[in-house]
Amino acid sequence: MAGALRGPPYTIEQTIWYVVKMQYRFQTDSMYNQLEDVCVSILNLSLMEVPPGSPLLGPEILLASLDEYHSRLFANYYKWCDYLGAEPFPWRSPPWLDDSFCAQDTSVAAGEAADSTGNPTAKNCSSQMRQDIQQMMFEVATFKLLWAEAANLRHTPELLCWLFHWLCMAWEKKYRPEEDFVDLIRDVIQRIRDEQWYMASSLRTPDHNARLIYDDFNELFWSRQCLDILHRFTKETEASAQEIAQTVQVIHPSADTEPFSDHQLASKPIQKPQPKNCPMGLSVSRESLNAVVAELSSASKPGSGIKTFVEHRSYAQVRLTQCFCRPA
Repeated sequence: MAGALRGPPYTIEQTIWYVVKMQYRFQTDSMYNQLEDVCVSILNLSLMEVPPGSPLLGPEILLASLDEYHSRLFANYYKWCDYLGAEPFPWRSPPWLDDSFCAQDTSVAAGEAADSTGNPTAKNCSSQMRQDIQQMMFEVATFKLLWAEAANLRHTPELLCWLFHWLCMAWEKKYRPEEDFVDLIRDVIQRIRDEQWYMASSLRTPDHNARLIYDDFNELFWSRQCLDILHRFTKETEASAQEIAQTVQVIHPSADTEPFSDHQLASKPIQKPQPKNCPMGLSVSRESLNAVVAELSSASKPGSGIKTFVEHRSYAQVRLTQCFCRPA
């Protein structure tokens, strides 16, 4: 009689994919679909790398396959970072360095003893190899889940590169966005749709030079300005955090300082800091994304944005180009 099937050493809640899904509130079904796609792709790459006749896939082969998949997935992102002179993967708080995110071995995850059948387990990986695998998997999971729910924004690949860059910079363990990711990008998708249809009810359909199309929104993220906005808001956030910390120290003096006397408290009550509008900073929210798109396009409504240089062409210029390029 065949023995009972062994359960997986990890539950889905203890995987990197679940951590990323909870961090930026991606959809559960999307997580399962993308996880299956990545696992099958890495397995196929591993089978291509494994030596003939080898019955097992060792951690070195799995690492090499993941590295190959990672390189293919982020090929355009590397080019985008190189074009803008940006450092790729600017993690604010690297999640793979936090031991509380993922279980260290199977005994922690499932309460089982080490595998005695000779199959490779997590214990066969060195700490450096484990860290490399987790880092690449965090990056793969973040981009794949972002791409899966991007909808029409898939037509703007550089915008997706910027979004991924933003998610890396904004990663904070204690931070959770207030809306789902699909709601975060909803206004941008609606803005692109409105650009195409805001004059559809009129007798005249606007030409391309009178509205922003996918290429225009994508080219907004070809300039260094899109990254300068993130760095500017980062400095504002850090300055605001320092100001709040100094205010808290004044209101709650440390034990080393002299406590307030009853006479001082009665004569001059301590004023609590008044809430104020916090800078956008690195917070991943719909308002933040809308503000960035509005600033880059110099407009917040359809029909008033600035076109890119490539689209500034008249019919006469197009016809002249075709005439000169036509073979004799």
